[in-house]
Amino acid sequence: CNNCAAQRWTFHPCAAQLLQLTNLEHDVYERLTSLQEGIIPKKKAATDDDLHQINELIQGNMQRCKLVMDQINEARESMLKVLDHKERVLKLLNKNGTVNKF
Repeated sequence: CNNCAAQRWTFHPCAAQLLQLTNLEHDVYERLTSLQEGIIPKKKAATDDDLHQINELIQGNMQRCKLVMDQINEARESMLKVLDHKERVLKLLNKNGTVNKF
């Protein structure tokens, strides 16, 4: 149906934007990893409190990046799965006479 194709078309730019967000978060994660690797060799047996605090902040941001990437990917996959099942659900609802066109 034409309306279904139009709705599907609007999902794909949104899915592409979610993929871009994931890629941006991945870039941030890689930069944080490089920063952390640059700081660790300069530590003096973990005695420098400032470096330790910076390392902890970097580690926290890396965990946040991983979580955000996972959640964005999950949202994107769920959004695209809706399209896979939409026509079947509409057919079942129409068969039972319980749906209005949206």
